[in-house]
Amino acid sequence: MNITKVLVVEDLEKWQASAKRNLAHHRLPEPTQAYNLEEALEAYQREMPQLIITDINLDPSPTDSGNRDGFEVCRQIRSLDSEVFIAVMSSCTPVDEYRQRSFEAGANVYVDKSNFVKEFDTLVDRLKIYGRDLPTSWSPHSCFEN
Repeated sequence: MNITKVLVVEDLEKWQASAKRNLAHHRLPEPTQAYNLEEALEAYQREMPQLIITDINLDPSPTDSGNRDGFEVCRQIRSLDSEVFIAVMSSCTPVDEYRQRSFEAGANVYVDKSNFVKEFDTLVDRLKIYGRDLPTSWSPHSCFEN
C-alpha cells in the first residue's frame, strides 16, 4: 500500500503526538490532524488520505449534533470511500465490544491504546506486507493474545 497522506482524528494532544511520532518512525507522512467529527470530514475531503487513524471518544465540534465519536467518523467516511484504510484506536473497555463496534462502523482494524506502540508497529508492518488485503476483522491485539 502506497501511503502518501494520513489523517489522525484525536482530541488529545498526547495521542496526536504519539501517533505522529509512530508514523515518523515508520517513515510514513506527517499526518493531517483533526480533533472532532466535523474537522475529520473536512480534512478527509480536502486531503483524501489513504490511511485514517481515529480515536473513539472525541470532543464535540461547535456544530455537533451529538455524533461525536470515532464510530461516526468511520461510518461517514466509509460511506464516501470504500477503499480508505481506517484504524480505530481506543483505551475503552470492554475491548472486544469496542473492536466489534469498530468493524461494524467500517473500520479495517482496531488498535488498543494500552498496547499502542506494539500494536501500531504490528499494524504498520502488516500494511506494508499486505496493504489493503488485511482481513477486515484483523486486529493487532489478536497477535498478542497467544
